[in-house]
Amino acid sequence: MAKKRPNPADFRFENKSEESLIREPGQISPYDFSIDTLDKCVVHLLDKIAQVTVDRATNSRLHFGPTEGSIFLRDCENCVVTASCAQLRLKNCKRLWIFLYCNSDPAIEYSSELVFGPYNFSYPLQDTHFAAAKLNPSNDKWSQVFDFNKTDEEHWRLMRPEEFKLMQWEKEELGEPVNTIPRHVCYGGTLEGDIKVGSQQHGEQGLTSFTFETNQNEAEEIAYKEQEVKKPEFVIEEDIGYGDAPASVTFAGYQSDPFGEPTSDPFGEPAKDPFGAPPEEQYKQPEVDSEELERQRLRDQENRDRNKRMMNKDEKERVKKDEKRQQAREELKKWHADRNKQISRKKEQNQDAEKSLLEKRKTFPTSWKKVGSMIEGDDRKDVARMKSVLLAKKHEN
Repeated sequence: MAKKRPNPADFRFENKSEESLIREPGQISPYDFSIDTLDKCVVHLLDKIAQVTVDRATNSRLHFGPTEGSIFLRDCENCVVTASCAQLRLKNCKRLWIFLYCNSDPAIEYSSELVFGPYNFSYPLQDTHFAAAKLNPSNDKWSQVFDFNKTDEEHWRLMRPEEFKLMQWEKEELGEPVNTIPRHVCYGGTLEGDIKVGSQQHGEQGLTSFTFETNQNEAEEIAYKEQEVKKPEFVIEEDIGYGDAPASVTFAGYQSDPFGEPTSDPFGEPAKDPFGAPPEEQYKQPEVDSEELERQRLRDQENRDRNKRMMNKDEKERVKKDEKRQQAREELKKWHADRNKQISRKKEQNQDAEKSLLEKRKTFPTSWKKVGSMIEGDDRKDVARMKSVLLAKKHEN
């Protein structure tokens, strides 16, 4: 039995508002998925995915299962995103809260007010989807963000521990929700040591070190306790938004409605970072001569230009791929139209031939003339056809 051809409409969400949109395990793999023009929606793609593209999503919550290739977000604003992928690219995005697992440095371009935190989402069968997507849970670079438009203004920051929340999706018949991605102790996990901040391969050194092992950090933690500031509690977000409108999520800097205006600037500097180095040491740069600075500037510019070319190349390939898909859809539509025309024409010809034969038989004076009309050909010696016709007429009587 031939495999049923997938319907492209099952692999995209377009022009939706205030809806809960879901694809459960087994409903996507091994195909791509696209999202275009959503507002105030909750999206769950709970399967292994080849690639995801998201354009013009606003005021929404987007939850993506393990993605073997890339996740592209363009022109998105004021969204909560949970993503696990080999590569993450953002362009022209603003005010996103991103809970991320990524095998490579996340790349952002012309984007601002982004908050990155470790992957936080659980759902049934997610561990098998990670294995199918060939994603290594121990190779997680969620915090090593590379900014193509690096300026004096900071376009992104790491999520503070008190802002981190766990989320999950449940369906009893599928089993228990799972999330096998380890996270740092300051986010309620078991990993210890430093969290690398900024792209290491592109020459951006980490500025923040979250660890409880050094004497300095221990001293800062003691000072933090002396200020009677409570450590964050890690809770599971139980309401996952399957009503008529997205569920509320509480993040620092926002009211209970994550789509409302922030009550304070979420990108303002914290009064005290108990897990990092003191501000004066955190941003202190070593003294270097002017020639070394110039060489470093040239290297940084070369890295930015090279990565810019790579992103432009990826964008051109994506556009070319979309054009080919559109051409294929048009050719397939034309083929179906031509085939339907041929079938209709053949049916008409058969009906006309049958009608003509019946009219012709009505003019025969005897039944033997009718029998003779059923015999094709002029070979009078071959009586096999005559015999079969006579037997058939006998049984009719």
